[in-house]
Amino acid sequence: NTTYLAGNQFGVGLLNSNLSIDWISLRDTAVALVSYLSDTLWAASYNGNLYYLKNKKLIKRASVKDFPRHLARLDDGRFIISTRNGVKIISGASVKTISKYSDLSIKQAFCSFIYNNKIFLGTEGGLAILENDSVKRARINGKEINRAIYSIINGKDGLWFGTDNGVYLIRDTSLTHFDENSGLMGW
Repeated sequence: NTTYLAGNQFGVGLLNSNLSIDWISLRDTAVALVSYLSDTLWAASYNGNLYYLKNKKLIKRASVKDFPRHLARLDDGRFIISTRNGVKIISGASVKTISKYSDLSIKQAFCSFIYNNKIFLGTEGGLAILENDSVKRARINGKEINRAIYSIINGKDGLWFGTDNGVYLIRDTSLTHFDENSGLMGW
């Protein structure tokens, strides 16, 4: 197992068994994120360039020209990248910017995930869905979250949402909120 790090100005780090780190630099910019998808390490720079790692070199694949926050791969091989200015779909080297949003509070995207063959997004305004090149507010099992969602995990006991107000769990048709009052550490 190899552990990779997003090292900002240092680039992408490969953690060795002796805990030393081999750095692969982008030279012109900092690394904002790394993702391991389909047996390939992907990295995105602060200026929106998408790279993949091959033979210990970062090879540029595409540019979204925006600050990236999350990268996911769709079943058809395309990528979805969440940015502070919306969602981009990458196919090969071409980038498609999604420009239709039901309201501006869901344009700033933090993460994405696939659930029931649909693309859901964690946004500044809460849970959203990407359908037919348009982003709109969403519900899962009849439940909605209208808080900023920074991360989403599909766990064995339900869908977990990391928000600006604690953690939410959607399990079947129930929605549970965890915060300082339920044992989470507060600020």
